[in-house]
Amino acid sequence: MLSHPKLAESAVQSFLLEGLNWLDAGVNIIKLDQKLLRSTLSLAEQRELILNSAEVFLQFPLYWYSAPASLAQWQEELFTDKFVHDLQEKNKVQPATLAAVISMADKSADFGAGARIGRTISELLSPFQAFAEKVGFSYRKPFIIEQFNYQTPKQQERTLIEYLMYIADADASFEQRSEWLLAQLTKIEQTANSAILRDYLQQQLDEYRLLDATLGEIKNDRE
Repeated sequence: MLSHPKLAESAVQSFLLEGLNWLDAGVNIIKLDQKLLRSTLSLAEQRELILNSAEVFLQFPLYWYSAPASLAQWQEELFTDKFVHDLQEKNKVQPATLAAVISMADKSADFGAGARIGRTISELLSPFQAFAEKVGFSYRKPFIIEQFNYQTPKQQERTLIEYLMYIADADASFEQRSEWLLAQLTKIEQTANSAILRDYLQQQLDEYRLLDATLGEIKNDRE
């Protein structure tokens, strides 16, 4: 669920949407600010899609420490009492996950006690955690993209790779990250666009393997 009032003008959202083409698994994208809520799927179709999804992503910019208005409107219109009950019953048997991808103009270091913004990001996003618990979703740690427009091209490439790992749920361990990166390298080499991202993916894979080996040595020394 992508909520952005000026999606066509957003460099970060355009970058992320284009990057989703690299994923093998299909990702259904509902853009909430293009003819609000009903431009691609009806509310009934959206409910059916959510009921049959293992993971639901909310993707939006952090405006004034909250989400754009369309996301709240979407929640209000979509999550009727009956649908909430249906979700709760479904999640008792097949628990789904709610995840959030947040872009923001501030630095993460600016949040928290004693910082410029005296609230943590987790505190600001706590309504979404409460919402997840209400409908029976497990709540996944949000993926935060900070100051994308000030990132160098290399930093943006890293952001994209980390984002795709998050969407693919391949970011929980070094082993998962390495396997995912290797799979993407193999896929890229089989396409006409073999030069795109290959070097960066290989660099990331090498870094993860080196770090994993280093942590293993430290663990062995302590034992």
